[in-house]
Amino acid sequence: MNKKTIIICIAAVAALAAGVFFTVKYRQNLFAKKAMNRIVALADQGKLSTTEYSFSQVIPLDDSADKWKIGERKALLSCRAYVEAGVDMTKYDAEKTHIDKANKTISITLPPVEIINFNMDPNQMKVQYLKVTGMRTAITQQERAEKYKEGEEEIRKMIPSSGIYEEAEKNAVRFFTDLLVNAGFDRSSIEITFEPRKRF
Repeated sequence: MNKKTIIICIAAVAALAAGVFFTVKYRQNLFAKKAMNRIVALADQGKLSTTEYSFSQVIPLDDSADKWKIGERKALLSCRAYVEAGVDMTKYDAEKTHIDKANKTISITLPPVEIINFNMDPNQMKVQYLKVTGMRTAITQQERAEKYKEGEEEIRKMIPSSGIYEEAEKNAVRFFTDLLVNAGFDRSSIEITFEPRKRF
């Protein structure tokens, strides 16, 4: 093999190596871009609900102790609220997502889980029990409105200890993990955390 042939062989090997290198880099960049595009697409969708709970509350009404009114009036009113929790992706910060292209690992910090929707229909409030004697009147609209507000306040107090936030986080992790697996990541290479949730 002469000197010219050796030089040509070396040049060919170098070109092949460069081609492989740039192909790998291209695939790595494409891989990372695909993952980020999916996350950004979700951010464009806004709020992502990952779990829904229903809460019910019974509110008593008893003014029988009023000596100035003849008779007694006792009632039990019930109300129900549907609460969704999830992640507000409009608050997503792409700077908190780190991708190791070479090792195909990804670390994402999502916005804190929060209440996405609180739905409590006042028309769904029901009188479960009512006892009226003497000259007492039935429940007025104003009293229903006051009991509705009382029921809403009690339900909102129940939310923090209900487990809805924890459930929403678990479902969000599952959702984003499946999303990234479909993008090409291995489950063991995915790390998903959340920003601290405000405590009230």
